[in-house]
Amino acid sequence: MALMPGRGAKMAASPASMQELAERLAGPLGGPVADQTGLTGKYNFTLYFSMDGLVWPMGPPPPPGAMGGPMPPPPSDAEPAPSLQTAVQEQLGLRLESKKLPLDLIVIDHIEKAPTEN
Repeated sequence: MALMPGRGAKMAASPASMQELAERLAGPLGGPVADQTGLTGKYNFTLYFSMDGLVWPMGPPPPPGAMGGPMPPPPSDAEPAPSLQTAVQEQLGLRLESKKLPLDLIVIDHIEKAPTEN
């Protein structure tokens, strides 16, 4: 993902499966994203979107340019970047839906620190 000062972000992959796209969307959206498209191929995609309202679970977003590569130009300087959900729908033709699904979860209910020799 590349951040564009005052314009939002660009997320691109070439090629990526729908599962990989779902994994990339999970971080900024702040929760798990499940692929239910049924698509099994690999695709090239580029998303331009606003960072407003996105979640950064590991702290604040990195400064522009910190994620590598030159700053890409946005699709249009005249229009503000859409939300990530809108970008996914308009630019990829996919829809994000909020649903309750079964989720595999590992729970650690007890831990002991064992001494180790130096």
